[in-house]
Amino acid sequence: MAKGELEQKLLDLRSERQQRAEEFEATELEIDTLRQLTTETMAAVEAQLAEDAALRAQLEAATAEEVQLQRAEQDAWRAALCAAQGRREAAAAEEAEALAAQRLGQQQLEGTRKRVALLQVEVQQLQQQQGLGPAAEEVQEVREEFRSKAEALEEQRQATLWMERERQQRASRRLEQLRIAVRGLHEAEAHRSGG
Repeated sequence: MAKGELEQKLLDLRSERQQRAEEFEATELEIDTLRQLTTETMAAVEAQLAEDAALRAQLEAATAEEVQLQRAEQDAWRAALCAAQGRREAAAAEEAEALAAQRLGQQQLEGTRKRVALLQVEVQQLQQQQGLGPAAEEVQEVREEFRSKAEALEEQRQATLWMERERQQRASRRLEQLRIAVRGLHEAEAHRSGG
């Protein structure tokens, strides 16, 4: 083999070795790059998982708060209904009491009228039987007693009617306030559901 050919072979070997060394370095650089990308990707994945966990915790907290608000609204609604029921029952009891007092006054007035009529009949009978003149003084006393009782009963009736009107007005105002409160609860519920 000639000297020139040997030198050419040596050059080819050195060139090949240099090429393989460069390819090896490029491969190691690519491996390092891939390793760095893998580390960055894992860090990004962990950050995303942490963010997802934080969002999940916020969602759970918001859900718990919403449930608590719903329960509070339901409790307020039930309390309002119970209060309205209590007010209606109290108003009904007051109305029944007023009607009973009114009926009692009417009964007393009717009883007084009947007693006066009986006294007048008895006076007339005595006058006819004994030939006496009109017992004007006794009849006048009976009439005065009847008038006094009738006026007292009329005052009691007027007072009872006034009290009843006041109770009805108060009950109407309380009912209107309850309706406004219930309407507000419904609007808040609709707004919350829509939001």
